[in-house]
Amino acid sequence: MGRCGSCGSCLALNLVGAALCWFAPQGIAALGRWSATANVRFTRYFAVQLAASAIAYVPLALAFTPWARSEFGPFDVQFCRPVLYAVYFFAGVGIGAAGIERGLLGVDGLLARHWACWLAAALIALFVWMGLTSLRLNGPAPVAIQVAADLGFFVACATGCFLLVAESLRLSVARRSTPLETLSSNAYGLYLVHYTFVVWLQYALLTAALFAVIRAAVVFRGTLVLSLIGVLAAQRVPLGAPLIGAPRRAATTS
Repeated sequence: MGRCGSCGSCLALNLVGAALCWFAPQGIAALGRWSATANVRFTRYFAVQLAASAIAYVPLALAFTPWARSEFGPFDVQFCRPVLYAVYFFAGVGIGAAGIERGLLGVDGLLARHWACWLAAALIALFVWMGLTSLRLNGPAPVAIQVAADLGFFVACATGCFLLVAESLRLSVARRSTPLETLSSNAYGLYLVHYTFVVWLQYALLTAALFAVIRAAVVFRGTLVLSLIGVLAAQRVPLGAPLIGAPRRAATTS
């Protein structure tokens, strides 16, 4: 059974982000101002994102390899990835501070308009990284191959993330869906509670005589349904609503 190695890092980053909002709100505002320029100066924004990812990932991947990890309880940590997680986390914080659904994340923004380009870039980057990684797995590889594979990994991550956002924006305009809008409005709550269901559903199916793809489908669907039930239940509790992120409701008029 696999473990979710990012959840512990995400929890720690959420705590860091909350502390920054409390003690250094000007830092969050500065991230927002920088992110607000992404839609008009995207080349610069993307180059900085790639450079920060390279600094965050490549040295640690070379020092520890991409596969070295430490496990404790239900968590594990891949030594090469926590700083890379931080880069993406604070990129998201900056975009959120600049205003969701505006600029880069606008339905008429650069990402949504050029989704096909991101699809091509993501596929190319993915296959390049896979090819370089296969060379690395066949035995001791020269340092140049190791560096190339590590560079390929974070480029594939970047293009894949931008593709996911671009495609989501495109589909949100093409067709509206009530179930998807419900998931969207409760996305933060689902993110907070999903890990418990992911872990225990995997444990429950550990000895089941099922193909891996069927297990994956059951865990995914079960986690989605149970997480949504948990979020909606928590929103009905006075303390739970502000913690788990209750969807905004339109103001009533008398």
